[in-house]
Parts: sequence; C-alpha cells; structure tokens
Amino acid sequence: MDGRLLRELPGQARPIKVLFSSMNVLNVISSPRGTDSYSIKLGDAIVEKLQAANSGSTVTVRDLATSPFPHLEEAKLKSLFTPAPDRTPEQQAAAKHSDDAIAEIQAADVIVIGGPALQLRHFLHA
Repeated sequence: MDGRLLRELPGQARPIKVLFSSMNVLNVISSPRGTDSYSIKLGDAIVEKLQAANSGSTVTVRDLATSPFPHLEEAKLKSLFTPAPDRTPEQQAAAKHSDDAIAEIQAADVIVIGGPALQLRHFLHA
C-alpha cells in the first residue's frame, strides 16, 4: 500500500484525492459540545469525504469528551516505564488506555482531529 496522501483541502469544494483503495481512519473527537460542535461537524465531513473516496475504509472514533483519558498518576507512569511483558496485572490495567491509544494511532493511515486542544492534550499525553 502506498502511504502517501494527496490532499486538496484548502479552499471550497475541492475534492480530497487519495492513493489508497482502502484506509484506516482514526477520528479523534475532543469537543464536549456534541452535535453543536463545529469542529465535530468539520471532522465528520472530512471523514465522509475520505470514505466516499475510499470505499473499503474503516473508521475508528475516539471520543475524548464522552470517554476522557485519566490523568497521569504515579501508578500509571510506572507502568508505562515497565516493559509490557514484565507488567503486573495492576500495571497492565493502568497502561491499558495508553496502549489502546498507541495501537489506534499506529493502525491509522489518516488521523482526523477535531475539537479544543485541552481534551486532545490529555489524549496525546496518555
């Protein structure tokens, strides 16, 4: 699969062109405004255009407003510095959010991010 993405986003009514027949899209939502959020509407419109251009696409939605990431605490931080095979069950549970987020990011061909930076910062620091 060719990992290049050709975009024509600046300006009105310009199509998104891609070189994928299918792609994994990660849609990160971080606005707590729900359906009233313009950033969510914009992100959804981008995802819809990507899906229209790539019929075999899959979309994973990570909504940080409805499922926020926990703040870093000592137990979680220690678990992140422990190699995965050496983690205790408690450390595995503490690192699960971060491990899941990393897996979603690594699996994504395209990441669409919409919303205020505060929630997004917690996701990126997880």
